[in-house]
Amino acid sequence: MTAGAPRTKIFSARLAALALAEPRVLAASAGLGLAIAVTYFTQAMLTASVLDRVLAGATLSSVMPRILAAIAFVLVRLALITFREGANAAAAVRIVASLRRRLYLKLLSLGPGWLSTARTGVVQATLVDGVESLDAYFRLFLSQAMVSIVTAGAVIGYVVSIDPMVGVVVLISALCVALAPATLYRIMGRRLGFWRESYRPLAAEYLDNMQGMNTLKAFGASKARGRALAVKADEVCAGAIALNDISSYQYGFMALATATGSALSLGIAAFQVRDGALAVSSLLVILLLVRECFRPVAELQNALHFSLMGMYAGQSAFDVLDADETVADPAAPAAGLSGAAPLVSFADVSFSYSAGERLALDRLSFQIEPGETVALVGRSGAGKSTVVNLLLRFFDPSSGRVLLNGTDLRDMPLQDARRQISVVSQDTYLFRGTVAQNLRLARPDATTRELEHAARLAHAHEFIAELPDGYDTVIGERGTTLSGGERQRLSIARALLKDAPLLVLDEATSNVDVASETAIQAGLEASMAGRTTLVIGHRLSTVRNADRIVVLDRGRVAQAGTHDELVDADGTYRQLISAQDTSTRDAVPPAPTARPEPNR
Repeated sequence: MTAGAPRTKIFSARLAALALAEPRVLAASAGLGLAIAVTYFTQAMLTASVLDRVLAGATLSSVMPRILAAIAFVLVRLALITFREGANAAAAVRIVASLRRRLYLKLLSLGPGWLSTARTGVVQATLVDGVESLDAYFRLFLSQAMVSIVTAGAVIGYVVSIDPMVGVVVLISALCVALAPATLYRIMGRRLGFWRESYRPLAAEYLDNMQGMNTLKAFGASKARGRALAVKADEVCAGAIALNDISSYQYGFMALATATGSALSLGIAAFQVRDGALAVSSLLVILLLVRECFRPVAELQNALHFSLMGMYAGQSAFDVLDADETVADPAAPAAGLSGAAPLVSFADVSFSYSAGERLALDRLSFQIEPGETVALVGRSGAGKSTVVNLLLRFFDPSSGRVLLNGTDLRDMPLQDARRQISVVSQDTYLFRGTVAQNLRLARPDATTRELEHAARLAHAHEFIAELPDGYDTVIGERGTTLSGGERQRLSIARALLKDAPLLVLDEATSNVDVASETAIQAGLEASMAGRTTLVIGHRLSTVRNADRIVVLDRGRVAQAGTHDELVDADGTYRQLISAQDTSTRDAVPPAPTARPEPNR
């Protein structure tokens, strides 16, 4: 039965399959639910028996055992409900945690290629709020669905055996109570999908604006953006109110159908007692069992109300789990690398980030020999960062091959390939935690001496030592408590500590001052010994000492050679150098001239 957003189902086989991860708890919950229903049924039968005997003139002492038995069943029911709720809650927590782990592992498999096309806030809302809202589905709805169908069917069947006409009336009324929400959800259609269509985008907007708060303040746009968010928040509020209205209609109809069914069945039974077709004792049983016919169905609808958001969230989670991976481990992986400095080859590689867009790389071919340092230069958009993305296998080429030691990256396990590479990116990302934890990201077992050695090579040890707790100092999210240059030096130290045979420096010193750059460059050159190194840079100082420079233009190799060879040639590299020299001269203010003495 479809409800709300497309392909969202109340009785979802995939959601039920997640619950099967806890089969014992699911079976125990169903068993406890049936036992609870038996206590209700037995209590009703005992109460009817007591009333029948009292009306027949029995004394209090003669009916007291039945009264005490009814009270005992109430106490037993309380214990069963407590145990069932605890077991259901524990199972729901485990199922939700398992689903969140699956989603996290899936996101790791999807990688940056997929995440670059998704809004961070939408993904966050799915993984956190969305998955958490599934708790009610597993805790309340799933087991209650099984119990309600069995219990309501059994009790209605018993009433039919007492009086078929009354039983048919109760059956029709119970079906109306059960089917009304499904009909209402179908009529309301997409209005019920507001979690997917309104709440998640709003969560994404809030996250986007919090991350860009500095920019909004700097451009004086925070108030205008706040007003726009308030409009969207009002839309989400309206959606939530619409859902509450639907629930009100649902509960109102359920109450009307229950009251109507109860009144009709009791009225019919009373007339039959008057006509002598039904015994008073049977009337009392019907009086007390009619409520038990509707109670399981009403409990199911209550569980459905609290589980509805989880059903939409579940579909969003499955959308992530069903997403196609941009890259995947090979079915038959090639043998691992030796750990020595590798040979890197781009063989006739073409790549576009989206179908129909201009090629970021167009039949690109170049090679880096083991232990060689090669620099990639070119104007913005030439394809330099794309080379790094393909080398890390965030994406696969549209055509051609990227090889390490002659083996296509697509034939190598992802972890094995990435283990060979240390990267220093111009966009440094640091996690909230200590300095040491951030440095040990790839090598949790690194010793303190190794940690400090890498930091010294990156010219970072001095400022780390001045922090309040040194290497144990907790830095803020994204390293916001540090300067841009300090974050970049930590990024360099982290890459050097990994000690991989292939080193990629993507604008590694773009955020540091000239004096620090000289010291860092010396440390990097010492670390390059025995490694294959790919340097991407705009500054002349970062590329001129490379063994070879490859100049990219529109995703192709425009020139290749040493610095001196390319400067002597009249080509793209010389134009880049000339433009850089001009901008450097323009950036230096002219020397002040002496002011003439005033005439006296």
